Amino acid sequence: MIPQEQQIISQVIEWAGSIDAAKKWYEREQIPALDSTAKSRLIMGIIRRYWIT
Repeated sequence: MIPQEQQIISQVIEWAGSIDAAKKWYEREQIPALDSTAKSRLIMGIIRRYWIT
């Protein structure tokens, strides 16, 4: 897990109820305003930052 993932998950553990629930939210829950999951958005941000000029 990369540091950005850990940071996101640590911020949602309390309201998610557990680490496992926070990880599931991070990986699977569609965020309407972003039209993607938090994980997908993070990955796309990394790709844009390092591979797309």
